[in-house]
Amino acid sequence: MNIQDLRDILISIYLVLGIVFSILLILGVFLILKAILGLIKAAKRPLDNLGDASNSLIGGVLDPAKEGLSLGTVLSGTISFGAGLLGSAIKRSFKRKTSKRKKKRR
Repeated sequence: MNIQDLRDILISIYLVLGIVFSILLILGVFLILKAILGLIKAAKRPLDNLGDASNSLIGGVLDPAKEGLSLGTVLSGTISFGAGLLGSAIKRSFKRKTSKRKKKRR
């Protein structure tokens, strides 16, 4: 075995290691991108709910105010909007508690 054969073997080893490293790097980037896209999709639902809440606020409180209706009408719209938000939050909380209790009983 002479020095040229050793050089060729070392070059082949580095080439194989480079290919393996490149494949692992591409796979890692793919998995990270897939996780990021999953987070973006998971964040879409709460943002849509926020948009619905703001549309409800605009429709129920601000539109009557623009039309020049009385202060009582605007205040009642604001109070009903707040009560609706509070009621839905309490209802969700109650559903979560009851579903946890049912799971513990099983």
